[in-house]
Amino acid sequence: TIFVHCKILNCIFLVILNCCFCLESDLQWLFALDKAKDLIGRESELEILKEFVKNGESSKMEKTDGANSSVRLREDWELEASDKAICVLEGPSGWGKTSLICKLIVDTVKSKANVFFHIVSSTPSSNRLESLLKQLLLVLVPEEASDKENNAMESDSIEELKKLLKVALVKYRDKAEAKLVIIIDGLNELENHDTYSHLSWLPPLFPHNIHCIVSTNPHLPTTARLYEHPTFKMTLQPMTPADLTTVAVRYLQTFTKKLEQVNWKV
Repeated sequence: TIFVHCKILNCIFLVILNCCFCLESDLQWLFALDKAKDLIGRESELEILKEFVKNGESSKMEKTDGANSSVRLREDWELEASDKAICVLEGPSGWGKTSLICKLIVDTVKSKANVFFHIVSSTPSSNRLESLLKQLLLVLVPEEASDKENNAMESDSIEELKKLLKVALVKYRDKAEAKLVIIIDGLNELENHDTYSHLSWLPPLFPHNIHCIVSTNPHLPTTARLYEHPTFKMTLQPMTPADLTTVAVRYLQTFTKKLEQVNWKV
């Protein structure tokens, strides 16, 4: 009887957890739809990112070799030779990273690909690392979690969730037909971004059937962790004068004002 009650409680917990994360996912999707409309220019960058989404690599990106790892340790994960490096989109705040990532999310979802996305700071709870990890785990092993894993999902311990992620990635690698795209915007804005263990949960490589793209500004604790291992790197460049003008015109239009052509070069 006790065993049956525990099973029922676990099922109830998972239903509640899924409902909460469905709401969070819906809110982030609405944010992505709205933010994607703000994208101006960046067509070439978008196409290169889409190439990575499709192939898990791009000849048009810089390949970094990786440095000595101190936090994201290879021995903490079960890696294989076929595993893929992550893609890092890096650029200063205000240069359009989130708009570009949101456009990529929207286009990838509309292409019917299997996508997990997380946009940090898009909702009140989106900067909580345990929330990100639990949502990702539910995508990786939606029906296959054991009772022990379900119990661990109740925990907010990053170390426990990291262990679950390690197991989930191994299981996903073995799914012959499965493919997943992971897109995470704003790693530098996660709540633990200034701690030594920042990004300890992020694997050095992902299974061959998972293509992962993350973005960050030049936040040293974040970039130091990201480049501990090989990556495909895209550094966002300044916008063209024409695109900057379009941004200014759109901004002024929100206040029903107009930018005269004589002022465009100011």
